[in-house]
Parts: sequence; structure tokens; C-alpha cells
Amino acid sequence: MEDLGINLIVDNTRRIPRSIVWLKPLINFIKLNVDIVNINSVWGWGDLIRDSNGNYILGFVGPIPNCDVKFSINYAILYGLRLCLSLDLINLVVEEFVEHLNCTFSEVHAKGNACANAIAKWGYGLDSMVDLPVSNLPHLVTGMLGLDNIGSPYVT
Repeated sequence: MEDLGINLIVDNTRRIPRSIVWLKPLINFIKLNVDIVNINSVWGWGDLIRDSNGNYILGFVGPIPNCDVKFSINYAILYGLRLCLSLDLINLVVEEFVEHLNCTFSEVHAKGNACANAIAKWGYGLDSMVDLPVSNLPHLVTGMLGLDNIGSPYVT
């Protein structure tokens, strides 16, 4: 562009707010949201299972020691799929920010997966896997689930 006498300056520091909403699965489907976090070189993961009304069914969190991103994602997805099958939940949509798999998953913006991210941050500090009935959810996650259920957007 400079050859044409045009001086193009791009300002990458300005952020544009976006509204992001978690989408409910189709009627009679279950949605499994999966996320992982790495805090201080320790991996944690969190998964949420919700019904087509957005109601929380079950969640789980845990640490994933000594691994990389690909292993962590696959481990969290596999654990979630195994749990869904054990609960006889077969109409399933899986959401995760997946870049390395050649599968059909519903990709979700990281901020649209905020509930799974919140429990993943909790899970990184644990010593073992923990199933999370609704009564054991952190208040932050309970509030976020409520916002998701009414379609309230996250603003980033």
C-alpha cells in the first residue's frame, strides 16, 4: 500500500464489545460443555451436562497432571462422553474450543463456554476427579447457569 502512497495504520489496541450467548441444544438433546485451563503449569478441566431447557444435570472437574493441551481436551471430552453414556444420555451435543480433532463437535466461542471454564478453574487445584451435583456447584457457576437459561449474553 505504501507504493501507492497510502499509509495504513492499524490500531490493534481498541477492543470492540461483543455479546456472546450460550445456546441451548435442540429439544430432547443434551449438551456437554467441556473446557480446560492451565494455571501455573497445572492443568484442570471441567465439564457440564445440561438438558434442552438449559437445566444443569451434572458436572465434573479434576486435575490432569503432566500433559499437554491435546491430551487434556481429549481426556475431558472422553470422561464427559463416558459419563453421558452411563446416564443413558445418547442425544448429545459436545461443545469445546477444539482445534486438533477431526470430528463433528459444535465449536463454541471460549466466552460462550464460560460455565465449563469456571469449573475447570476450580478443578485444576484438586487431587482427584469429582462429580458435581447441583448442590455442590460454586455460587458463581450457579449464577452463570441461571443467566444462560434466560439467554442473557456475556459481554466481553
